[in-house]
Amino acid sequence: MNRIGRRAILRSILGVVLLPLLRSRRSGSTQAASLLVEQLRRPPQERQGATRKAFYRADVTILLLSLPIYRRRGAGGGCVEVEQRRDADRDSLAIRFSAGSYPEQARGLNRLGYIEEVIISRASQVEELAYFGFLTSSREKDVAEARRALEESGQTAVTYSAAEGHIRSGAETSRKSSLNLPDVHTWTQTGPLLEQVRTAFLADTEAETHTRKHQGAPATFLFSLLSAAWGRESTFEASYSYLAKDYHMRVEKKADLETGRRMAQDGLTHLPDAVVLLNLTYARPRAGVEDLDAL
Repeated sequence: MNRIGRRAILRSILGVVLLPLLRSRRSGSTQAASLLVEQLRRPPQERQGATRKAFYRADVTILLLSLPIYRRRGAGGGCVEVEQRRDADRDSLAIRFSAGSYPEQARGLNRLGYIEEVIISRASQVEELAYFGFLTSSREKDVAEARRALEESGQTAVTYSAAEGHIRSGAETSRKSSLNLPDVHTWTQTGPLLEQVRTAFLADTEAETHTRKHQGAPATFLFSLLSAAWGRESTFEASYSYLAKDYHMRVEKKADLETGRRMAQDGLTHLPDAVVLLNLTYARPRAGVEDLDAL
């Protein structure tokens, strides 16, 4: 399966604003608490504006000495939803992405992830962003560990890594947790799983928290990637933050006519000539290339 960026980012508030917020979250009940991303986006009943939704199919290709030796079509899938809203001079952009494997197509292996970002801007300038996401915690680094994961794919519980954050010019805060939950959902059941993870995350009083000063314009992973996809430039670069760490993204974009024709044959697109390939690389500016193994 193509690795879909695992990615990105959320809510921070300066001194007087941040401290009361954190105190109210921890002293109040779980029902009264809310995720940082929920404090930026509109309630469902108040949401109006343009919403776009797209579904994806993920194929697996195993390479040996750079040569493909095994392919499995439809081993997983994904869904991205983009919601745009404008209130007076305030623009709101919400990006939700979920993806994972189909256990029946992946020898029982159930891997999934979800992330949501909300971006608030005025006069085309981003003012603040928030994010919340989670994914199954998988640490397979070699063939032996991958085989072991397949053998244990029938387990009744699974570990999720969950994180949230907020970024505003001058300040950033983030929170990370590891949660053990029943293995009863796949990526297509994001709704009930999201509520289950959300409840456990808000109730975790031992979650790892980071705060720091933030320099420059706020940016997150999905927002940066979407900006690259929507832009006209063939090369896009951006710096973004995740869990109080800085990353740099470079995206090279080019037309992919072969994939476009193949997708058209499978009924996945009516515009094969519009299909483009995004080649993404990212790195920690001071620590070299690094895997986003937390999200």
